[in-house]
Amino acid sequence: MKDNINSVLKEKGLNSKKRKKISGNLKCINRPIFENGLEKFIKKYPAPYKDLFLVFKDLKDMRDQITHTGIQEKENEELFNVYGKLICLIQRIFRALLGYDGYFLDRNDVYRRKKFTDLISGEFAQTSQEIPRVENGAR
Repeated sequence: MKDNINSVLKEKGLNSKKRKKISGNLKCINRPIFENGLEKFIKKYPAPYKDLFLVFKDLKDMRDQITHTGIQEKENEELFNVYGKLICLIQRIFRALLGYDGYFLDRNDVYRRKKFTDLISGEFAQTSQEIPRVENGAR
């Protein structure tokens, strides 16, 4: 592919310095797309995300539009909601990487206190009464 592109660029009259710069950037074409990279990462380091994003395609489309065109077509409120969900996802990824099994305040669920391992298994504590107290009475 590199040879073919070099010959086409040579025919177009580009000097060797410009041809070398362009052909040196060809490896960027082969990088994984954002959506696939995120899905592979989540499979390798499982973090719950189904309550945040059912599919990463919508997130990818929004990211691509802003990254590649510099234009945001979505409403500010929708972008803010996606930003909040991304923060939650990043926090969950760190908890999963650290093997955290304690309680946390789920920003995505009006800061409801949840046990991280229950979130992973899909069992959420729905009320504060369901959350056990420790010796000093704290939850």
